[in-house]
Amino acid sequence: DSHGGPISGDTLAMLLNAGRTEVEFNLTQHGDHGPASWETLVDTMHPPDNDGLVYRARTAVVVPGRTLLLLRAIPPATGSD
Repeated sequence: DSHGGPISGDTLAMLLNAGRTEVEFNLTQHGDHGPASWETLVDTMHPPDNDGLVYRARTAVVVPGRTLLLLRAIPPATGSD
């Protein structure tokens, strides 16, 4: 933030395919934490959110041509102490 403190919140992925054919995105790993599932927030092919479709961890996300997907990471469940 503007005072040098950490910023935290949801991890989002915006996938944009401006082409005519589908494109496969690999979201299986990212730097902050292990594999996550991804919840659809916006899907321009199936508005508004494709009924909240969830892409499971370790699976590729196929984006149809001329489509934007906005996804929110669902972190893996952690054990409780």
